[in-house]
Order: sequence, then structure tokens, then C-alpha cells
Amino acid sequence: MNILVTAFEAFDQKSDNQSEKIAKRITLEHVQILILPVAFKKAFQTLENHLKSHHYDMIIMLGEGPNNVIHFEHVALNMMHAKIPDNLGYQPLNTAIDDGPLSLQSTLPLSHFSKILQQEHIPYNDSYHAGTYVCNDLFYRVMRLNLTIPCGFIHVPNDVVYASLSKKSLLTLLTQM
Repeated sequence: MNILVTAFEAFDQKSDNQSEKIAKRITLEHVQILILPVAFKKAFQTLENHLKSHHYDMIIMLGEGPNNVIHFEHVALNMMHAKIPDNLGYQPLNTAIDDGPLSLQSTLPLSHFSKILQQEHIPYNDSYHAGTYVCNDLFYRVMRLNLTIPCGFIHVPNDVVYASLSKKSLLTLLTQM
């Protein structure tokens, strides 16, 4: 199985992004890493251009959030509402991403992911939407592509204290796919 894992660069004047740091530590032969800009539309455009010349069996998008365990995002919302500007200075407020449906569901096997982590006694949480910042924008736009492969979003904790647990969680999932 050939898996693409995306992550984001640093944003909001921080020196790093935990999703990028964790993704770069994944060194599995069947996993390719793509780091995306924290910019509405540009993150998706970067990924979409990449997909024109690469084929995958699954896409797992990562971002960081204020959590203490990884969060499986079940739904992408058709909404942009940024409390802070993206890295290009864009700060949409209460704006639809496009004229599509209000929400789209992840096609990742989240129940299977949950069982894997439960069997390994690794904590995680289910989350029922990916917020309204760039993470959600990317997630929604990718789901609108109606790809025939599983795709979805996972938030990792933004605090470095949880980095080893996040890495362990992702490696456990990726090695059992």
C-alpha cells in the first residue's frame, strides 16, 4: 500500500509545526511525506498538483491542534473562519469554501484505526469536525475531489510534550495498513 501523509509548515509566528516534525520522522518505505503551506487554497493547490503526477492508495492529512492525543476528524465543514491570518495574511470570516454541501465525511477507515489503537492501548479521540482554519479547508477541498481512495484528516497535539505519543500512534497505524 502506497500512502501519502501531508503535514503543515509553521504558522502564527511559531518556529515549527508538530505535524511537520512528526511527519518528517516517519521513515517507512510505503509512506511519502508532503509538507504544505499554511495558506487557504494554496495548501490544496500544492497537494492537487502533486497528485497529478503521483498515485497513492490512501491519503492521510495531518495538522496540529490543541489536543493531548491524536484526533480522528470525521467531518470537513464548508466553512472558512480564521481567528488568525494564514501565512499569506488571508483571514476569511464566516465564508463558505465553495457552493458544495455543508459537510463531507472522511473516507479513512476510522473505525479500523480506532480498533488498532485500542488493541495497542494507545489513546486517541474522535472529533466531529476539523475546525474552520486551513486544516479544514484542505480536508474539505480534498474530499470534494471524490477520490476513489481513502482520504481524511488527523490532528496531532501542538505541544511537543505529546510528540512521541503522536509518532507512536501514527507509526502504529501506518505499519498495520
